[in-house]
Amino acid sequence: MRELTNFVFFKNADVAGASGIAYNSGGDALGVQVSGTFTGLSLEVQGRVDVADETNNNFVTLSVLDMTTFDVGGEITKAGVYEVPVETQKQVRLVIKSIASGSVQVFGRFVNTAG
Repeated sequence: MRELTNFVFFKNADVAGASGIAYNSGGDALGVQVSGTFTGLSLEVQGRVDVADETNNNFVTLSVLDMTTFDVGGEITKAGVYEVPVETQKQVRLVIKSIASGSVQVFGRFVNTAG
């Protein structure tokens, strides 16, 4: 596995909203670590292939693999480590859909799992 890019998506976020955009420079997976003191979190990982469209309207929700339970879903609701396939995605962002209380930190790392 070769590490490509690190990105802080959220640091002490306590309201709904979108993160900055992370640019994928050849990674086939995105590792995501979620931590904090939050309750009631709904977090989506979104990606897009068409970087020419700057309207931010063509992001789609990506599937997320919980690396503890190996469950696959469309949202993150608890602290943990996750993996997201992003081989064809050129841009990725995370979106806090809701957070009831507390704050969340989200760190990501693009990797090339083939070496």
